[in-house]
Amino acid sequence: MKQLYFFLILLLPLSLFGFDFKSISADYDVSFGLLGQVGSAHATITIESGTYKIRIEAEGKGIASFVSRHRKEIYESTGIVRQGQLIPMLFVKNRTWGSKEERKRYFFNHKDKSVIVVKTSVDGGKVTESRQALGYYATNDILTIFFNLPHLIGKGLSPTKLTTLHAVGASKQDGHLSVEAPQGKQKESIKQLLKKENHVLIVILNQKVFASKNGEFFVNINDVGISDAVVLKDIFWYGDLVGKMKNLKIEKQGE
Repeated sequence: MKQLYFFLILLLPLSLFGFDFKSISADYDVSFGLLGQVGSAHATITIESGTYKIRIEAEGKGIASFVSRHRKEIYESTGIVRQGQLIPMLFVKNRTWGSKEERKRYFFNHKDKSVIVVKTSVDGGKVTESRQALGYYATNDILTIFFNLPHLIGKGLSPTKLTTLHAVGASKQDGHLSVEAPQGKQKESIKQLLKKENHVLIVILNQKVFASKNGEFFVNINDVGISDAVVLKDIFWYGDLVGKMKNLKIEKQGE
């Protein structure tokens, strides 16, 4: 059920129209057609003294939890805020399932344009660790890239053609993913699917996610700049994979 967690990442409480807040937190549920709820996530971002921290905790529910051996994942990104953008210094992926745990820490060196990966694995009482350079460099990780979208594709969030971006934690080969704003009839069709009428984006992870060959997601961003709905269409015969926000809390600066 690894693919479920790529889906949950897209449910971040994105604030695409500025960082005039102290913190944002949100809870999300994921349902999968006839199977009902298959996952949940809690996401937070805090901004303080020119630094930021993003954290998303995701886990499967019901049959997804059973199949994945009660797998849980935590993604964290920490770094600095510079000229209205989030600059990651450390990105962490932590996974636990059964008696096993795997932790990957990605250390960014933006001056040298390099990323070092430190991988720690725990299997029972045995701990192993390795360290190596990542095969590519990107200025963003999979969490910060969505917050930085206005700087990458324009504040209107409406690129009329497919735009390729790069982020550590995206595709294994070179971290590339693609973003596009649907137009015309396609846009109206996706709005009906999302049951939302705000800013709609197509996000393609360029890797297989369930039965979706390229991992093509439809994302709605509301007028406050918050991602509140995501759909991965037609998964096998079960229907659509749908993620929706159920709780949102925003703490403004100075409160």
